[in-house]
This record gives sequence, structure tokens and C-alpha cells, in this order.
Amino acid sequence: LTDKLLEKILDFDYVLDNERIDGDKATVDVHISTYDISGIIGDLTGDIFSLLMSSGSSILNGEDSAEELIKQIVEKIDEAIKTAEKDSSVKVTLKLVKQGDKWLVSDMNKSDDFFRSLFGNLQKWIDGSASFFGA
Repeated sequence: LTDKLLEKILDFDYVLDNERIDGDKATVDVHISTYDISGIIGDLTGDIFSLLMSSGSSILNGEDSAEELIKQIVEKIDEAIKTAEKDSSVKVTLKLVKQGDKWLVSDMNKSDDFFRSLFGNLQKWIDGSASFFGA
């Protein structure tokens, strides 16, 4: 499942637009389309929680096995990954600097929006989970 999720994260489209050059500096807008990993995980969290609540007591009582619950959880995750669509779209403006004959991103460490969009807003889910659990 990790490999399948990683495939979704790495499967993105982008379009460069609105290049502005001023000497050895430039900016470019990057329109990124990817899967909303945050939404996928958020939806799964509710589904898995429901499965745990409905199966927990029967497992504790020995009526059902944990293996069956794990199988159901894996199936839910697999289905969510398979049916995901590229429904997350973000525009990010990157600053570039010319070094030799190449243009390099000059502020990559300050480009949180760029990385968040590439990873399907995963940080949004992490931030929401941290506040939910009181972190």
C-alpha cells in the first residue's frame, strides 16, 4: 500500500506560466495538479475508525479475528488509493536565479506551498491530526 500511495504522490502534472526575467533573476508561476492525499487520508481515518468501533468488541470477545479487521482496513485503503482523482490544484510562484547557463530555484527552502502541493496537501492532514490529538 505504501508503494501505491507513493505512486499517487509522485504522479502530478504541472504547467509553467507567466515567466518574468530581470537580469539574472526571474520568477515563474507553477500550476500543479495532483491527488489530494490529505483528503484521501482524512476520509480513510473516519472509515477506519468506524470499522474499529464496529469490530472492536467482537474481536475482544473472541467472536471475530483481528486478521479479518486488518483485511477490511487494507481493502478500504487500497480502494481509496485506486479511485483517487487528481482534484488538487495549486499555483505557486517560484523565484529563480541564473547560474551559468542554468536557472535554479533560489528560494526552495522557503517554498512550503510548492512542497505541500507536490505531496497532495499531506501537511494539512498532519496539522489537523496534531491539533485533534492535542499536539
